[in-house]
Amino acid sequence: SENLQKRVRIAAAQAYFDLGQFSAVTEVLEQALRIDGDDIEAHRILAGLYYDIGANPRAIHHLEAVARLDPRDPRPHRLIGLMRKDFQDYPAAVSAYRESLERGPADSLAAEIRLELAQSLSEQRNYAAALDALDETTCTPEVLAVRIRCFRILGQMSELKRAVSEALAIKDPPLALQIELGDYFASVDDLDNSIDCYQKAVALDPVDFVPRYKLSTVYSRAGRLEEAKQELDASLAKRQLFDRLHALQNQAMQNPNDADLRFQIGQAALALERQDLARAWFSAALGLDPGHAAAREAMRQK
Repeated sequence: SENLQKRVRIAAAQAYFDLGQFSAVTEVLEQALRIDGDDIEAHRILAGLYYDIGANPRAIHHLEAVARLDPRDPRPHRLIGLMRKDFQDYPAAVSAYRESLERGPADSLAAEIRLELAQSLSEQRNYAAALDALDETTCTPEVLAVRIRCFRILGQMSELKRAVSEALAIKDPPLALQIELGDYFASVDDLDNSIDCYQKAVALDPVDFVPRYKLSTVYSRAGRLEEAKQELDASLAKRQLFDRLHALQNQAMQNPNDADLRFQIGQAALALERQDLARAWFSAALGLDPGHAAAREAMRQK
């Protein structure tokens, strides 16, 4: 029967997916969808595959199909939100996150979605809405980082001081919180504490250009001009590497079958010391072209 043929193809696709043979996955699943265009499992597998290889438009197409076929599942719109947020399409990210929350995710997932929603709203400079999104969220260090930014920009000083006190009591704050603390201290002209926070942020992620740029600005304000120039130069160099990575990822979205492009993204990730990200892209290259010798060698070395 056609249904049996479809199930066989979907089982084969899952096996091919586990083996990293992406071309075979798409071939058999396209056959399955010709039999039944509303097979949710086929759409789920294809969404995961296209997400893994950075073909976001195709991943979103299949995630939207999954969401349509299972109106109670909050996960497709959450993943769409993540993809939109990663590429700084914040209005679309906000819309996706709100739809995900409408579907009643479990508490732990809802907290993650609300944080990502608040981060996206903050990037849109919609600070009041960002704070509203966090009303029902446990105060983690990442939540505190968003709140500190919003309180500071909105001039809510009493709330800001309480949030900063909470943040300073946290042992080993994460990168986002160190940066927001640095911004707070810079805003009140406490340059020594601002420098300390930015230095810790740089130590947490030496290849991120943002904390280095912020550190250069406060070094300059403190009259430490040589150090300011060093950090600015380092920031600009890192920014060029990030821009190259981002440009290649944008190309990958429009070229879903280009294995060599994914190998280049892996190399760009290595230049930023993002070994896990590089491995994911080398794996994507091999999934599209198992004979890609350079990607295979890169995987062997990792």
